[in-house]
Amino acid sequence: MRTIHGALRRPAAPAGMSLLEVMFSAAILSIVVMGIYSALFTSMRTSDLARELEVAQFDIDMVMEDILSEAFDSTATVYPQGLSIVKGTTVTRVGAQNRTYDDLVLPGETIQVSYYPTTTSDPLEIRLTVTWTNRDGRPQPPLRLATLKTR
Repeated sequence: MRTIHGALRRPAAPAGMSLLEVMFSAAILSIVVMGIYSALFTSMRTSDLARELEVAQFDIDMVMEDILSEAFDSTATVYPQGLSIVKGTTVTRVGAQNRTYDDLVLPGETIQVSYYPTTTSDPLEIRLTVTWTNRDGRPQPPLRLATLKTR
């Protein structure tokens, strides 16, 4: 192209990014950041739940071992039907040995003892149910453990 004076005119150089391009870039970047944040948050919640389940399983196993280590005839006396074990519960075992459950660490953790069909059955079916609340204060679904004990 020639101008009036006969010199060649250069094509205009790009002046940079337009406002529309900047807005699209910012929108795409914010979507990516929100996706990463969401994935990170979900991962942390899943990790917390897995840790709580592991602790609850350990606690319910510990109580079941204590019950199984008790003599058959004194099991229902030391751990009566409907006993709710919470942090600080003390159980007097045969031989006057006390067992205090100070190691229950989940918020609102309760371990419920029950027997089926009765406390005098042989074999004795022992059922334990643990409940707790998560760190947001929501109750978690109960975790159950059952076993048989014979004379």
